[in-house]
Amino acid sequence: MKKTYFLAAFAAAAALSFAACGNKAPETSAAAGSQTAAAAEAERATETAPVYDLVSATTGGAWDKVPDPTTPEVAVISLYVPKEDGSGLMQEMDSIDALDAGAVMEKLIALNAVEAGVKVLGLEIKDDTGILDLSGMSAIDDRTRIAIGNTYLTNFELNHLEIRIDGKTVEGCEDLLYDSDYKTAK
Repeated sequence: MKKTYFLAAFAAAAALSFAACGNKAPETSAAAGSQTAAAAEAERATETAPVYDLVSATTGGAWDKVPDPTTPEVAVISLYVPKEDGSGLMQEMDSIDALDAGAVMEKLIALNAVEAGVKVLGLEIKDDTGILDLSGMSAIDDRTRIAIGNTYLTNFELNHLEIRIDGKTVEGCEDLLYDSDYKTAK
């Protein structure tokens, strides 16, 4: 008796699962069945087929993923420049042809972090310490000191930097370290 109930319950569950998951019941005639099957297939194809715009793309092929060998290599640099509202400094990325102390200073001047007319006389690097000698600058305020210091420390991978003007050490610029509070520098 228990087997009979179990078989009846199993048959009912199987019938329900086939009804829920299966296709529509087939038509009785073969001709009607083929027309219905074709119509159902066409309907499914239009429901699931993505619609593509037939505008030809200009990029995206495998050839587009390969770097252009004729493009010159550049050095990507990090610059610390004044915020537009004057509330401190912000970090900005740029590129130059080659990592050069003079080219970095030209970018700082172009972005108004350093006054115009400043020239780099030299950058001496020994181990992790650099000595940056400048000309055309009379004094260095805190924001300019941090902008120059963080820019040169970051790009030339230094731990210490000394800034000199015309060969003379500038007070407060004898042993600069990276200043993490640059965002609020005044």
